[in-house]
This record gives sequence, structure tokens and C-alpha cells, in this order.
Amino acid sequence: MYLEYLFLKDDFNDQISKYTYEYQVESKGNITRVLQSKLKIAKLSDSESHVVIIELQNFASREEEAKHLSNIDTEFSKKYKFTLLRNDASAYYNQKLYPLANEFERQLRRFLYIKNALHTGDKVKKNIENLESKDLGQIYQLLFVDDDFCKNVRTKMNTPGVFSRNELLKEIDKLNETTTWDKIVGIKDLSVIKENFLDIKDYRNDVMHARNITYEEFKRQKSLFEETTKELNDAVNSLLKYPVNKEHTEFAVESLYEGMKVIISDVQYALNLIAAQLGMSYMEHYFSSNKTDEVNSYNETISNSSDS
Repeated sequence: MYLEYLFLKDDFNDQISKYTYEYQVESKGNITRVLQSKLKIAKLSDSESHVVIIELQNFASREEEAKHLSNIDTEFSKKYKFTLLRNDASAYYNQKLYPLANEFERQLRRFLYIKNALHTGDKVKKNIENLESKDLGQIYQLLFVDDDFCKNVRTKMNTPGVFSRNELLKEIDKLNETTTWDKIVGIKDLSVIKENFLDIKDYRNDVMHARNITYEEFKRQKSLFEETTKELNDAVNSLLKYPVNKEHTEFAVESLYEGMKVIISDVQYALNLIAAQLGMSYMEHYFSSNKTDEVNSYNETISNSSDS
């Protein structure tokens, strides 16, 4: 994995060219080795700008390598001014997070369609349509923004007079707010999604737009995607109780029984053939041996008679 930085003329210095990062890796026999990062510096033609490449090697797992590379990038970002050209650690994190973000969006739409079908309010039902055409920002506004509440807040703020912050907050607290989420899902249900939806939206955008993220950000985003997707799956499973089809079950059992009968019959036939073959071989051997004994006995009798 690599990090690649562009340093303009005034931003490059000798300290950068001397940079080293030590890390430990385990090789065969559980032997721990201490290695150093590899540093390459290229000067752009006809320019005082430099491109710096930092490389790590010999890690057993890409996740561990990405973690160390992310540490280096964090350290560089604190010390130097540069333009990031390449960050393989962040690329690795994007690839790992993409299917998680994708699964969250799919399960969210599935959940909302099912809950909306169970709801009786026509106005809300019309809102939960064609969600595939909406991004998470639009879905957030659809689910968590009460237009009437916003209108009333603006009216309250434009009321003539002077308000302190606390007085204004008290007036806002008196206003009624009922969101689409509260109507079709519930005020307290799926609280992790409700409380973190804006973060999920931002994390999703980080992934889809291939933005650079650190190891700590990766852990936080991965954990939230997994937790909220599980929350959705559990909710859907509690709503969908597929009945067992008795006719199909009986047909499946009967088919299995008939199939087993055919298999047993085929096995029995094969065993009979083997037994018959073994029996025939034994009889052939028996009669062949007895015939030889009879011939030998006859020849011996004739020989004795001749001697007499």
C-alpha cells in the first residue's frame, strides 16, 4: 500500500526526506520483525515541487497495513502542508464500507415500504413512494422534517418584540411537531437510526464520493452501518411472519419419501448383484476344486490297478 503527496516548492523541506516510520510484523514461526517505511521522492520536471511516496510492506493482512498507513497520513497531516494524491488505506476503507452503506439503503427502503403499507394515513402513504429516486438527504427531509412545525417556528421568530435565547426555546418547545417517521414507525422505535440519520447520510456520502477517511472514522462508520442495518432487519423480521404452507410441506415430505424409496431400491439391487456375483464365484471355485479331486482320485485308482 502507498501514500502519495504533492509538495509545492515552499512546502517541501529536508525533514520530509528523512522521515521514517517503524512498524512490527510477524513472520513464520511467530517471529516479530521491526521494519521501516520506504520513502521515494521525485522532483517534478522544470519545477521545485516534489512528489513523495511512502510504502509499507510484509503485512499479513491488508486491514493491519491500512491501519498503519492511516497513522502515517494522520501524522503527516499534522506536520506538513501538501496535496494528497493517493491514499491506499482510505481506498481500502471505501471498498469495505461500500457494501455496508448499500445494504443499509436497501433495507431502509424495504422497511419503509412495509411500514407504510400498514399505515392508514393517505397523506403519509403518498410520501413514501419511489424512494429509489431519492438520496438520503431527501429521505431525511421526508421522514424527519415537519413542514408545519418549521412554518410555526418561523412565525414565532418573526413576532415583534425582544426574546432571550431561553425564552425563544421555551416558545419553540410549546409547538407541536409530528414527523412522518413518528407516524409510520413510532417516536421511540429504531432509535439508533433516528438519532444518527444525519451521520449515516454523511458517512454514505463519504463512501460514494470516495472521500479520504482515517482508521478511526472507518471503525465508527462500519459500526454504525452494521448496527443500523441489524436494527432494520430485526424490525422487518418482526413484521413479516411467513406462514408454513402445509400443502407444500406435505408434498416435499412425500417427494423425499419417494426419492428415498428409489435410492433404497437401487442400493438393494446393486447389493443383490454383488452377492450373486460372489456366490457364483464361490460355486465355480467349489465345483472346480471337487472336479479336480475326482480326476486325481480316478487317475490314482487306475494307476494302482495297473501295478497289480
